Formats: sequence, C-alpha cells, structure tokens
Amino acid sequence: LPERFDCYQFNWQNTYGPVPRADGASYGRNKALAVTAVTNRINALLTTGTQVILVGYSGGAHVASEALTRMAWQGRTSKHLPAAVMVSNPLRGRNDGALATTRYGIAGEHGTFPLGMKLFDLANPVDVICQCPPPPHPLRSFTDLTEHFSLSDPLAWGTDLVTRANTGRWQNAWRLSSLPSWWDAVALARGYAFDGQHTNWDVPRLPELGRRLAVSL
Repeated sequence: LPERFDCYQFNWQNTYGPVPRADGASYGRNKALAVTAVTNRINALLTTGTQVILVGYSGGAHVASEALTRMAWQGRTSKHLPAAVMVSNPLRGRNDGALATTRYGIAGEHGTFPLGMKLFDLANPVDVICQCPPPPHPLRSFTDLTEHFSLSDPLAWGTDLVTRANTGRWQNAWRLSSLPSWWDAVALARGYAFDGQHTNWDVPRLPELGRRLAVSL
C-alpha cells in the first residue's frame, strides 16, 4: 500500500467446520461474524475521516466482498473506500479485473461494491476457488453443501440446506453435472490441494499488483 496508509491485519476464525479442529464452527458462521466485525470496524474508522482500502485473500476476500456489498447498501462510496484488492476471491465476478471469462468464484459472484471504488483483482485462471466453471459443476455443489457444515452444530447445517432449497440458492439448481465436468473437477481439486494453484501462483505477482495500486492512488 502507499506510504500514507497504515496497515492493519484483521484476524478471524477461518475454520471450515471440522477442519482443522473437530469441534470447529462452520465456515458460514465464521464468515458471517467476520463480515459484521469488519463492517463495524471500517464504519468506525470512517467516522474519523479515514479512507480505507480493503485487501483480502481467499476466505479473507470472501469476507471483504460481503463487507463491501453491505457498505454499498449503507451508501458508502469511493470517497470512503477508494480501492479494494482481492486475491483468489471465492466471490470473484466473471468480469472482475483483466481476466474476463465465463468462470467465476466457487461461492458465486459478489454483489454491488461501493460506487466509484477501484477494484484490483488477482486470479489464477486455473484456481478453482476464484475461477470455477459455471453450473452445473460438482465443486459448486460441494461448496453449497458444506458452507454451514460442522460437527458442533449439525442443526444449523440442516436448516441451511432447507433454506437454500426454499429460496433457490443452490448454484446447480438440481441440475446433474456431466461426466466431463467431473473429470474437470478432479483436475481443479488437485490443483487446489497439491499443485499450489491457490496458494503459490499469486506470490510473485503481488509486487506488481502493489505498484499498480500505488500509482492509481
């Protein structure tokens, strides 16, 4: 970030149900708590006249995206939030950044961001977290099924599954995935779990992203 900005790290409980702890809360619950906390923190800073640039990677980008959408509803604009940086965003829009394809975030596409805010997006074309093929695709079903899964609160998981069905929030909408999409899912999952497509690809590209951000501000 430019020198006139101070950097603060926001820590949140980024567990995915029983991973890595058997009694861990669901990803959905952790994310919801983090979105509220981030939004409140930023709104408190904005009352002092401070401008905020939100930077997020992976789950952090998911939190940042939902927080920015919430603040857009609250009337925040680029006057308050001049820019945001998203790396490997699970809610990446298909037209975010320079990489415009039919693929988008594995959790769907983010809502409206604050008016006039500059978005700096970094996405590996073969990282399934930010570049998942459109429905029907097996990994989208996995995301929907497991977002609120936890051993510590199975009732909340069941409630979410029913709510998704009643409100039409299943990404695949009960459509069956084709055999080629299953093979594609295996390849993308391997890239995520073993080949570093989600964790290593962005590292050498971050300095250039930082330079672009500094010049724009």
